[in-house]
Amino acid sequence: MGGFLKTECPHCGQSIEFPAEGTGQTVACPTCDEPFVLAAAAPPAPKILEPPAVAPAPVPALPAPNPASAPTTEAGWFERAGLEFERDREFEKRQPTREQLARAWAWAKFQKADTAQTEWPTHAELVAALKKLFSEFRRR
Repeated sequence: MGGFLKTECPHCGQSIEFPAEGTGQTVACPTCDEPFVLAAAAPPAPKILEPPAVAPAPVPALPAPNPASAPTTEAGWFERAGLEFERDREFEKRQPTREQLARAWAWAKFQKADTAQTEWPTHAELVAALKKLFSEFRRR
């Protein structure tokens, strides 16, 4: 047995289910009584999604961080930390690189694990982390 197939009457659109063995036979529609040939309805064609015609709006640039205000994101904190090291007289001859600052930040943040997770490391904590991690920042 081949099971059942579905089709629609070409005259009135009535959905009709019939045994697979009936394919090719001419029958009268039970609704409009018009004759038609039984054939399985083709499955609907898949819809092809197309990208939108308009490109998404560009993301606005972040405003320059204000050193007087407390940073609220890691990016803002990172910029502020860099400014603090530029002003620190102890680091006049050798400024830490962004990578060194990032490593010092991770170390200082790890050391503060028992405190609130939203607190950013202070400048003093960063200086201590830089000295611990990088020999070029230790006093001779």
